[in-house]
Amino acid sequence: DRDTGTVITGNFSMAQPVVKFPSGIDATTVLSGVQVTGGGNHDIFASLNGGGISINGASPTIMNTWVNSNTAQSGGGVYVNGGSPTFNNVPASSNYAANGGGFYLINSPQVTITSDYAGTNGMVLWNSAYGYGGGLYLYGITATISGLRIWGNTGSGVWMDSSGSSRIQFWLNDVWANSAPYAGGIYVGSITDLDITGNLIRQNS
Repeated sequence: DRDTGTVITGNFSMAQPVVKFPSGIDATTVLSGVQVTGGGNHDIFASLNGGGISINGASPTIMNTWVNSNTAQSGGGVYVNGGSPTFNNVPASSNYAANGGGFYLINSPQVTITSDYAGTNGMVLWNSAYGYGGGLYLYGITATISGLRIWGNTGSGVWMDSSGSSRIQFWLNDVWANSAPYAGGIYVGSITDLDITGNLIRQNS
């Protein structure tokens, strides 16, 4: 389980991520059992990408980690550009960004986000985006996303699009009470291969 007594914080004192994974890091690098908070400086347009966790061309394993109350230009909680990271039981809550309040995922060959659906694990909750993807923003990626509770986000629960090849498996998620000017629950653009199976999509506006 998450040990939220162990906190890694930026104290909102600098416009950059709290945790960074540079290119070349593989799945043997593990971040587990911490809380990541206070990234960015409250100004989404002055902050860098990835308020809490920034992954650029890397493939770390992140588990049992809570990402909350971060701000960024893209990816308030988590920013991924390239690489094949794995997230298991990583709730993202109360993060804010121009796009991708909770998670911002682009240009990646494989991103996996899963949860055992117990307690608060896998909750993408109360995040907001000025533009698109309050909960999750996905563009031009191959991804498996399962077992999440995507609740109460503003700027849409999930935003999916691509200008090229992309493959997304979106399984057994609960998308509830999200809101946006349009596509409150899930927006789907040009996705080459999309499998939406066994989800509960309800009361979005």
